[in-house]
Amino acid sequence: MLPFMSFEGFDRSNPAHVKAVRVKLNEYLAAPRRSVDTLRTKVQEMTTKGDTDAWDSVVNAIDSIQTDVGLVDRGWALAFDEVDLRQTPKSSFDIVDVSSGLTFAKVRTGGRAKIFQVSGAVQNVLLDKYGGGLGFEQTWWDDQEYYKVQEQAADFRQKYMDQEKSVHYALITAISTAATYQSGDDTPHKDAETINSAVATLITNNESSLPAVNANMTFLLYCNPSLRSRVNAAMNSVIPHTNEKRIVYNVQPVPTSEAANSYLGQLVAPGLKNKYGRRMDLKIFGEMDITMYAQTVVGWGRYGSYINSAQVLRVPSS
Repeated sequence: MLPFMSFEGFDRSNPAHVKAVRVKLNEYLAAPRRSVDTLRTKVQEMTTKGDTDAWDSVVNAIDSIQTDVGLVDRGWALAFDEVDLRQTPKSSFDIVDVSSGLTFAKVRTGGRAKIFQVSGAVQNVLLDKYGGGLGFEQTWWDDQEYYKVQEQAADFRQKYMDQEKSVHYALITAISTAATYQSGDDTPHKDAETINSAVATLITNNESSLPAVNANMTFLLYCNPSLRSRVNAAMNSVIPHTNEKRIVYNVQPVPTSEAANSYLGQLVAPGLKNKYGRRMDLKIFGEMDITMYAQTVVGWGRYGSYINSAQVLRVPSS
């Protein structure tokens, strides 16, 4: 792991130095969240209307950004519009005019998300807090083994982000309503036509919604990495004797191991009623634990999300 802070000249007896370390640790924990905005911008820049031949470049950009922040998979965040509630005294937010959707309940660290089907004129989405503790042995500071502090922080961030990833992908993949697999001359042709059909179905199913899904959107196709070459072939499939791509909509594949390999992918019309409520970013608090001779640190984050079932459709592979 590359070090993310320098301890040169650090004096643990200096309160200002200790505070500076805490600030730097919190900046490190927040890095994956900041990367989402960069990732979203890159996807939008590289997937203009009709420019589907650039999808592999976008996938590489997604991979590189996730690597930059410690192999944290943040692709799920592209499916949600953010509701920023960090400066408000709110414990929930509302989704208006809900027909059918999914939300999740709080889970323990390492546990599985409990997904609930919801419907009604207004759906209230709770903002739960998620966190866990870790300890920095005081001897690490005494012996200036600062690399252990950084490794512990990296492990903690990874575990927190893995849980956040799991609960959100669970929302996306829980929707099993599938498109019909289409006919064609070969597998890339059939896959391409099936993706076209799935996008058209999402548009039709949501044409009366406000705001409505439309043909100019960038649709997300969450696919298992093992199917990347097959999806690539479908995206690059052309009509014989022409350079015209078979896929007529703007579709952006997003590889993730959270998607099963038993289907081509989960197609999502992003944003709109898909909401991610951001109440408190992951932040650490701590104090000296004299019973363990350690700096006991607890990290907390607070969020809640909702996904509209009508904006997701499974794309079959046969």
